[in-house]
Parts: sequence; C-alpha cells; structure tokens
Amino acid sequence: MATTTFQNAWQSADQAEKELLTTLAEKEPTFAEIAHYLDEFREACQNAIFLDFDAAASKNAEARLWDAHVKINSRFRKLLARFREEAGKKRPVEKRKLEKHYLSFIKLSQKFYRGYIQHLSSHFGGIPELEQVAKKFKLENLSIEPPIQPNPGLRERILLSCHATLIRLGDLSRYRETDISSTKPRNWGPATGYYDLASVIHPASGASHNQLAVIALAEGNHLRATYHLYRALSAQEPHPTSRSNLEIEFRKVLSAWAKKELIPREDAGVPGKALTPWFVYLHAQCYKGQDFIEHDELENEVLSQLTVDLKEKPLEGTLQKFVLINIAAEDCAKVRSINEPTHNAELFFQRLNVKTFFTLLQILLGELERFASEDSESKESNRGPEKVTVVARRVLPALRNYSSWLLANCSSLTVRNQDKDSALSVQIKEFWKIYANTLSLLASTFDVTSLPEVDYLLEEDEDTLGFKPLINEATTRRYLLESSVKTKLRTIDPGFERNHPNLEMLYRIREFVIDGLDLVVSNRIPVSLVDENERKMFIYNEEGLPSQFYASPQAHQHTMSSTSIQREEIHSAQQSKNMTDTRSLYDGSQSASLSNMTHIIANVEKLVDEPPPAPQFLQPPYDQQSNSAGANLQNTAYENHPLQAHMAPPGFGLPISANISSSYSPIFTGQSIWSPHFGSGPEGHVSPANEPTPSLISMQNDLMQQGRRIQEQSSPWVSSNISSYPSSRLSQHHFQQTPSSSGFPSSHNNAFIASSSIQPSSMPSDYRNNQEYAARFGPIEQNTPPCGQAG
Repeated sequence: MATTTFQNAWQSADQAEKELLTTLAEKEPTFAEIAHYLDEFREACQNAIFLDFDAAASKNAEARLWDAHVKINSRFRKLLARFREEAGKKRPVEKRKLEKHYLSFIKLSQKFYRGYIQHLSSHFGGIPELEQVAKKFKLENLSIEPPIQPNPGLRERILLSCHATLIRLGDLSRYRETDISSTKPRNWGPATGYYDLASVIHPASGASHNQLAVIALAEGNHLRATYHLYRALSAQEPHPTSRSNLEIEFRKVLSAWAKKELIPREDAGVPGKALTPWFVYLHAQCYKGQDFIEHDELENEVLSQLTVDLKEKPLEGTLQKFVLINIAAEDCAKVRSINEPTHNAELFFQRLNVKTFFTLLQILLGELERFASEDSESKESNRGPEKVTVVARRVLPALRNYSSWLLANCSSLTVRNQDKDSALSVQIKEFWKIYANTLSLLASTFDVTSLPEVDYLLEEDEDTLGFKPLINEATTRRYLLESSVKTKLRTIDPGFERNHPNLEMLYRIREFVIDGLDLVVSNRIPVSLVDENERKMFIYNEEGLPSQFYASPQAHQHTMSSTSIQREEIHSAQQSKNMTDTRSLYDGSQSASLSNMTHIIANVEKLVDEPPPAPQFLQPPYDQQSNSAGANLQNTAYENHPLQAHMAPPGFGLPISANISSSYSPIFTGQSIWSPHFGSGPEGHVSPANEPTPSLISMQNDLMQQGRRIQEQSSPWVSSNISSYPSSRLSQHHFQQTPSSSGFPSSHNNAFIASSSIQPSSMPSDYRNNQEYAARFGPIEQNTPPCGQAG
C-alpha cells in the first residue's frame, strides 16, 4: 500500500517536472507559468519524500528539484545581463519588473526550503542537530503525530539532506546579493550564516567552504578565498572543483603581484597591512613547486611581521587561517607529489610549517620566561590563569593545532632530519630544541596534574572537525570523549555549557604538554624526559653526543616506568579531584584557583656537563692556544668549585649582564626549572665558596661578546628593533637575492638557526630593562625578535 502511494506521488512529481522543463524551453515563457509549474513540482517532490524518504532518494528527487531552480535562476541572470548591456537604451521600467520577478522567485524558493527543514524536524525525531537548526530558524513543529525515530543509517541520510538544503539556502541568498543588490553594499550575512550552519551539520563535506570561497572572491579577499579553498580541498569529502578553483585563485594572486595591485594603494606603507598579501603571495609561489628568488626573504618577512603583530594586537581569525592554510598546503602537496615526483611544494610547505611553529613557540617561550622572572620578584604567588599572559593567549589556540600537526607528521620530520646536509634538517633540529624547552618550562610553570579538563570541543577543535590533515589515530583524544567513539559536545549540542575562558587556556596548556609527553613516551621524536631523583625535564637528544649528556643512569633504568607514571598521574589526578573545591568562581565552572597545586616536575639539578656546541658560524674565532687556556681555566674552576648548575638548553637562557653583581648567581632563583638547589645560602643565593673566579667571569663575558659580534655579521636581522613597515624591496615587489638551492641556504636560515643556538651564561636580575633581552625575545610593545628568530 505504501509503495503504491509513493508511486502515485512520484508520478505527479515527474509530470510536474516535465511541464516545467517544457515551459522553460519556450522562447519567451511567462513568469506566471514558470511560477505555477515550479510550485507544483516542489509540492509533489516534498510529498514523495515524506512518504518514503529512501525511495525518493533513489529517484534523486532532491537533486532534480534543485536542478530546476538552477535552470530558472540562470534564465533570470541572462535576462538581467542583457538589460545591463542595453543600459544606454534606458529601459528602467522593464528592468525593475524583471528584478521584482527574480526577487519573488528567490524569496519563494527560500521559503520552500526553510519549510522543508521544518518538515524534516517535525517528521523525524531524535536528531538533536536537526532540532537545533529548526530552533535557530524559530520553526514550529508542524506534526500532530509522534515523530518517527529513524535508525542510524536513515538518521545520517536525513542530516545529509538537511546539509544540502542549507547549502541551497546559502546559494539563493548569494544569488540575491550578487545579481539584485549590486547597486548597494552587499550583505553576505545570510549566505555565510547558512554555509556555516551547513558546515556544523556535516563538517566532513567541503561544499560549504567552497561556497564561502566564492563570496570571498566576490569581495576580492584573497586570504579568505585561499583559506576556504584549501579547507574545501582538504576536507574528508573534498569539493570536486576546489583544486581547480584554488589554482585559478593563485594565478590571480601572481598576476596582481606582478601588476603591483596585490597590496591596495591605500595600505601601502601602513604597518602590518602587507602581512596578508605577502602571505598569500608566498603560498601562490610555493604551490608551483619551484624555488623563486625572493623565497627566503619573503618567508622571513612574513614571520617577522607576524611576530610584531601578535605582540601588539590580537589577530582575531587571521592567525588561525595562517596555520590551517600552512597545514592544508603541506598535506595537499603530499598528494600532488605522488603524480609529480619532481615537485618541491611539499618541501617548501613543510619548511614553512616548521618555521611558523618555531616562531609561535618562541613567542610563548618569551612570555613564560617574562612571567617567571616577574613572579620570582613578586612576594605573592600568582594563580594558574594569571600566568597566561595576553600574548600567550593569542598563540595557544594556534599551538594546539600545530601540536596535532606534529602528532600526525613527526615521522616525516625525523626522516627529514636525517639529511644532515640540508638547511631544513638544521631548522628541524633547532625546532626540536625549542619544543623540548617549551615543554619543560610549561611543566615547571604549571602543575599539569591539577590543570582543569574540558569535556567539550574548544573553538579551534570544532573549527577543524572534518579537516583531514589533523584527523588520525594520534589526534582522536582531541575530538572524542575518553573511552568512547562519541564526539565531544559542540556549541550546537543541547546541554552545552562553556567554562570560563581562563580554564580553557589552562586546558590548552595541559593538552599541549600531554601531546608532547605521548610523543616522548612512544619514542616518536628525538626528545627525552630526563628523570633523576624525581626531577623531570624534556631535552633534545643531541645526535652524536654520549647518552650521559642528556640522561642520568637512573633515568636509563627507569625511563619508561617514570614517564608512564607521569602520564597516568595527569589522568588520575583529574578523576580524584574534589569537585567541591573546583566550583564557584565562574558560575558552576571549575574554579581557576590553583593555589593548592603540587609541582610534579621539580627544578632541574643537572642537565649536561657543558652546553651543546653552537653552530660553526657562531663559534668565536679564537686560536688553539686561547681555547686551551680557556678550557684549562674552566676545568680548574670546576675542580675547585664543583657547581651543580649548568647552562640552559639552546633557546632558553638570556644574555649575560654587563655588570655581574657581587653575589654571583649563574641563574635567577625564582620558581623555574632553572632554579638551583645546591650549595644555597639563605634566600636561595649561592654561597661565597661557590663563586667563580674573576678571570672566569671575564672569559665568559669575552665569549659572549665575540658570539654577538659574529651573529651580527652572519645575519642582517640581528637588530633588536624591526620596523613594522614593509621593507622597500618587498614593497616594490623587487628582490636582488639569488635563487636558493634545494637546501635553501641563506643568511635568513642562518639567523633562524642562530636564534636558539647562542649559549648565554647568566640571566640579568632585571631583564625588562636589558637591551640584549629585547634583541633575543623582543619586548611586548614595539620591538620584535630578529627575523631569523621569527622563522
């Protein structure tokens, strides 16, 4: 009986479709005829769909109905284009009538498709996503009968139908703004709202991002267009035209750059305005897979300006777009390299990701060290949230994405690191160092076991649902509930309640450290967790150095057990937390008060007997006799005074102060992983018996002065003050640099390496007024680190 009823309903729909297509084939059909047959076709299709959803799907009912709408829309657009061409003939009355009919067609179509979603929500129950969409549209339940509870398969098909309908509603809104509202500022809000909602309903599809890219292109926004096209291409279900659209967009970018039109004339010379055009042009060039003259300089200009902007102002969604474009570009280049073996795009984008990740870590590291020094001078101990500075909050979401990228790509980085002759391998080596240093400082600054957990998707997590480059077995913990295949709560889900942003920031730190810990425990990266007398820190395994340089005998005996316990401690501490102590500050969310936190990672007692060697171009040009004398002097000093403190790993320490205080302290004595617990006198000062000789101090100063002079000669970016204005060479789109080889050697790459290889011997007590500290990390307001340090 049901089958017969459906067949009758579909026969009516099929007949209405034929009559509509026949009318459209006429040379000059009337608007009334088209509207009549279209309305009949809509009603017949909807009746057939709700009689038997799967049977209607087998007839391709939804697609055929939308195809009829597309044909009618094309007819209207052609007629409007003809009127615009004949504008000189002055036919305003006919044009207004045509626009009125076109607007009526769009409004009636939107009304029908919104009603279709309302019918879906009323007819089928138990689908929270569909109910939330209906609630967002303020649609009432139309059915007086109890809704049908669909099985999982039917439920998925219903959501796909809702997703396709939202895309169609977005297209109708876009048509209206494109073809009717051309004489006034366009309002893309309704269209983008429909597309965004479609992405929430079915994030695996790249369709909504492809349509958002069309809007971005209409507005001439190359960054948004590039972002959405890459998202459409790197979705789990890529849009079929996204790659060709991306290549068309990149050709437009290269053409605009050649014509000096990529940077708007009103933005020329304005600080920070060139960052986005530079970034898009860099990607357009790298996509071709062939090295270009300005590659090194452009790359470093982008990262330097990014560092400046992040310290001075929030970049809102720009940083998120930069990071996801970088990650998607590398992933898409890997696929292309299968069919294009001579293609170097994958290498270019991997290098860009490494240097961008390095830059963000360096910004965070500077903020952590700045806070650690201020906290050591303060009598009051700040709580957890207060330890996260404004600048750190800006980079933590992006670092969360890069942490997932590292989980998915660490094997390719270690393979690339084996090619010791390339500049990229050296950059990767420096990245591992600063990554280990950041993990150590985060673990010493925050009590990881006491940091709060969040049981819903953060903004950057929800934004990357369906983003194929970050979806793999290693990142499931980010998106799924523990011991479950169910996705964490999203903002659209019923019962969603957001915690205070402070707690979300602490959770990001917690997860970043756990990601690193998982990589270390599984031996997937060249970083170890040193464990000596219950004191732990992450260090880079320097290739070619004996194991005792980065791990103690005890650590060798208990490495796996100690690290496993460390990972389990983080998990168990959350489950055993007394919830009565973690409420109240933020209306039911976990309290940000971390005053009762216990430190699980103690201060470091001993790391290495001597600092890792600096790169060859940074080593002081002393003759052999001077080196021997210096070595003998140091040996004598350490034999007489067996100090237990050692230099910070590369990228951590600060330049030596010009004036050494009488109470010599090789490192600051605040709550940091560099705090010594040996031979300490009152208030943590080193006892006079352990003071170095004046000759040793003099030698250390000379070494540092020589190192700084050589650094200045090796890179043009050693200035501590970088103007936020674009360089004249980039502004003029003209570069004098010679093409780099496959290894990408350049002074900028050297600066990148040098940024974390200088080995200072002490930290000044008041680094905020220290010019050398500004050169290394950059102050929070005007200054920025040298370009090499930014990438």
